[in-house]
Amino acid sequence: MQIRKLFAVSAIFFCALAPKAQAADTDNLFIAGAAIHNELRKDYYVGVLLTGNTGASADELLNSDLAHRLDMLITHKSLSSRRFASVWSTRIAINNMAYTDQLTAMADDVIAFTSVVKDRVFQGDRVSIANSPEADALIVSINGVELQRFDRSLYPMLLRAWIGSTPPSTEYKQGILSKGDIAPALVDQINNWSVSGEQVARIEAWKGPTPEEIAALEAQQKAEEEAEAQRLAKLEADAKKKEAARIAAAKEKARKAAAAKAAAAQLLLAEEEEDEDLLDAADEFAAQLYRSQLLKWTYKYVRYPKRALERDQEGTVVYEVTIDRDGNVIKADEKAASEHSTLNSETGRAIERAEPYPAMPADVKGEQFTFEMPIKFTIPD
Repeated sequence: MQIRKLFAVSAIFFCALAPKAQAADTDNLFIAGAAIHNELRKDYYVGVLLTGNTGASADELLNSDLAHRLDMLITHKSLSSRRFASVWSTRIAINNMAYTDQLTAMADDVIAFTSVVKDRVFQGDRVSIANSPEADALIVSINGVELQRFDRSLYPMLLRAWIGSTPPSTEYKQGILSKGDIAPALVDQINNWSVSGEQVARIEAWKGPTPEEIAALEAQQKAEEEAEAQRLAKLEADAKKKEAARIAAAKEKARKAAAAKAAAAQLLLAEEEEDEDLLDAADEFAAQLYRSQLLKWTYKYVRYPKRALERDQEGTVVYEVTIDRDGNVIKADEKAASEHSTLNSETGRAIERAEPYPAMPADVKGEQFTFEMPIKFTIPD
């Protein structure tokens, strides 16, 4: 009871400290769940779910039309744009296998979302995903700076990445769905989270100059050009300085031409880099769709061992499988075993029965393809 009382006070306090969102209905929310994501004993970020109803179940959260927000509070020293995209695209694909048509239809939005980080995010940054009925949009911001808006139908796909059948970890999913029963130390860490003006400015720089700033620069450039024209007119009126004026004008013309050429080259380079980033994102998404197909293919060959059923044995087994372009298995290594040997053995046999796998699509590159195969054995109630 004391923990819940502390949570109620802390949740309200968190709303007051949260950075200004892009829609008011996602400002005044309460902490419904929170969890720390770590890999190899390193904390990467704190995931926070904020809602107006802290007692909602997973199904209610996924089907709710009310305001929600997901926050990622970065605790690792930094995450590159490629790592951010990989973390999200993998979880989105694995946890939305039952919604393949929707996933395919929203492929462009998924790629755009996973590409929202333009450089990298650093320790202390806050990534917010606000599902706002008021704005009728899913608003993605970093450190309070709005970066992009999406259709709200993308939100359940993102939420499943955290609370779906294959979350970052079982403990992470339990923390997000804790219904407000959060350790006081973690609540304090969330409440005390703040971003500096320098952090905000760094993200603002991703957006480039505003229309007002561009207009001011153009006005300044026009004023400078007019002043130069007046200076040249005076020089031309002076016969003795006519030659000097001609040379100055020639030099100025050459300088502007060189600057224009350099600017054009820089713009071309930026466009090439953007095209490369988009291609990388498209390749990654094609690989994730193929990975989803392989997982569904394998699950058709999984059989619950009779001995395990009789003994009420449950667990999760993870294999790393490598196949060639024709779908033949090159190797299959057990990465994480359950505590029951019958379940571990059945996973290996299921992979053998599933061979050959569907051939690699043309848009998936490489002579081999390696994917992670998690199989969860659960006895229905």
